[in-house]
This record gives sequence, C-alpha cells and structure tokens, in this order.
Amino acid sequence: MDKPNNPITPHHTAPPTSPPQPDTPPSHSSTPIPPQPDTPLSHSSTLIPTSAQTQSHAQTVDSHTPIPINNSSQTMSTHPMVTRAKAGIFKPLERMNCHVTTTSPLPRSHAHALRDLHWKEAMLDEYNALISNRTWILVPRPTNVNVVRSMCLFKHKFKADGSLSRYKARLVANGRSQ
Repeated sequence: MDKPNNPITPHHTAPPTSPPQPDTPPSHSSTPIPPQPDTPLSHSSTLIPTSAQTQSHAQTVDSHTPIPINNSSQTMSTHPMVTRAKAGIFKPLERMNCHVTTTSPLPRSHAHALRDLHWKEAMLDEYNALISNRTWILVPRPTNVNVVRSMCLFKHKFKADGSLSRYKARLVANGRSQ
C-alpha cells in the first residue's frame, strides 16, 4: 500500500514487536532484548491520511505542503536532572534604561582638560590632595638637576548601577624622563 504525502488524520501505530522465539535456551553470545511497551515513547504524533480521505481531498490539498507534526505543549522530560526551569527559577527581565546622561569625553592632553569644567575640577582636586598629603613640595628648579616630567591620566569612574560617579584625574611621573 502506497503512503500518500498529504496528512489528514492522526494514526498511532504500536512499535514493532520481535518475532516469536523457539523454546531454546539463550546462547551466551547474545544479549536478551527487553520487551517493547505497547505505547509509543514519544509525545509527538505524525498525521497519516487514510486512502478514502486522500481521494476526497485530493483536489483541495497541494502535494507540496509540508507534513505537520503535532508536538504536545505538555512535553515533560523524564530524566532525573533538576534544572532551574523545572524548579521555577528564571532570570529577571532586563529592562532598558531610557535615561540618557552625557559625559565629557576623555581629554587627550592637559590643554583639552583645562577647557572642560569637569576635568579642570578633577585636576585641581588631585593637585590639592597631593599638596595636603605632603606627597611632594614645590621648590624652585636647581640648575644642575634633571626634572622628572609628569602627566595627567584621565578616567571616568562609574557606580555599580552604571551611572557616572566622578571624573578622575591622576598625576603620574612620565617614565621617559627619569
């Protein structure tokens, strides 16, 4: 009997069973086959039409339509592994923050930094902290000594939620002139 390509009605078939075995003792080289259950193992079924339904619906059904497979929405895994989804644990939905803040771009030199009020304040804070901590003392330059040059490094500091915390300027020694 030829199977038509068009699905019309569901048809469940039992899995094939093994042919009857003669009453002989099993050999040691073969392994016994466990009995097959009468119910299908899968929760999905394929729709196979009967020949009468195929003839009556042949004019309305296109032969190039795909065969739909009915997957049960209640598919439940039978393995013993517990997953977060099975335990009802899901990740929280990430919400977009539509609040936009603009930050001053990182300056490329101290001249650019002095033009921006935020970076100028950050540089003054760093300088005042170095003076108040007595990290170094400004003195006139001796004529017989090389001066170690310094430069500012600029960085944006952010809070844990991603918002801008402050503008950070750090005065460091330039290693090429030591």
